[in-house]
Amino acid sequence: MPLTDKERAAVKRAFGVSQLFSGMQDDVLEGFHGKALHLSPGQKVALEGDDRNSIGLIADGVLGVWSLAPDGNGVLLNTLGAGDCFGIANLLTGGSLDTQLCAESRVLIFLIPGDEVEGAFLADSALALRYARICNQKLQFLLRRIALLTAQTARGKLISYLLLRSGADGAVQLPGTKTDLAAELSVSRAQLYRELNYLRDEGCLQMVRGGMKVLDREKLEGLLYPQETENN
Repeated sequence: MPLTDKERAAVKRAFGVSQLFSGMQDDVLEGFHGKALHLSPGQKVALEGDDRNSIGLIADGVLGVWSLAPDGNGVLLNTLGAGDCFGIANLLTGGSLDTQLCAESRVLIFLIPGDEVEGAFLADSALALRYARICNQKLQFLLRRIALLTAQTARGKLISYLLLRSGADGAVQLPGTKTDLAAELSVSRAQLYRELNYLRDEGCLQMVRGGMKVLDREKLEGLLYPQETENN
């Protein structure tokens, strides 16, 4: 079914801010014969048939990416907003990844057939290079996420969280209150405040309105991986 004018406008905006697709020609939307997928809050992405080999471009809303354990428990790996894509990591290998995508709000997704994306790679080397870079970033992200999940100490959990969540400018937005952050890290409020004060006194962290700011990423990594830092 063709996109409505409202859907087309949202998808075009998403292309404009997409890390993968931004910078392509204005007619990119016309070149991809995708379709719209609408989700309600709490609804999971369930793709069937050829759609399983598609790349999903988030045009509006927020998707949570969950990893499910055999016992049914889930761990939030990431959140995706407008301009982000899913289905990238397994585009060229086929099959599906063992993650679950769940809408955290009303979501509009533009599903792009995988073979059309592969064809665009062949026609646009810059697009192919951006794809490779994003795959590398996803790998690094997952490695940092694993470090967070396997950290045993309150300090290790907090530092892993800061390294994972900080943007290029060092900004870290809190998920809510510091109590919420303590619950997410599975530490007590007292432990969290003690480690926040320690990192602030070490010159690694600054508390700002609505969150925190990493001031010295290299020093944080040294505190998390002291043996690797000494070896280097």
